[in-house]
Amino acid sequence: MLGWKRHKHGKIVDNVPVETGKIIDGVDISAHDVATTGVHGITGVFTQTRATDNEVTLATTGATVVNTWTTPNDAKHHGIMVLTYFRVVTGTTVVTITVTYTNPAAAASTITLLNAVSEIVGDYTVTPVYIVCDPNTAVNINYTAGTANQVIVSSDIVEIGAE
Repeated sequence: MLGWKRHKHGKIVDNVPVETGKIIDGVDISAHDVATTGVHGITGVFTQTRATDNEVTLATTGATVVNTWTTPNDAKHHGIMVLTYFRVVTGTTVVTITVTYTNPAAAASTITLLNAVSEIVGDYTVTPVYIVCDPNTAVNINYTAGTANQVIVSSDIVEIGAE
């Protein structure tokens, strides 16, 4: 299996063979941990990006799903980090950003990251959001722009862990 481990000089080394069933940084590593969440180490859990979309132009003024990822159907709740950035290119426009998912109570949920805010030409980062999702459900990052072709979006949906 591949994972990460700390080099003797403290540097993280990616995609190296990892033996399971042994102690690494004081933590017993099982094959299950490596396969589902990465290798646990002194600095936490190795995270894996599940969905990345870069440079998506919002071609309409309607709500657009710019990135989506469906959690595995594994009877676990999944901790997800949502990261997004956007750029307004030629003129001021109104921007709305939401994240939709199914929470551990099996209820449809929406988190609004930006609600109909008028943004001038420039680059914008959005505070990352941590959510917990049911298995086998979609996580969507949705954008709405007040003017077509004025907003370009990049985003990541990252699974942090599953329990």
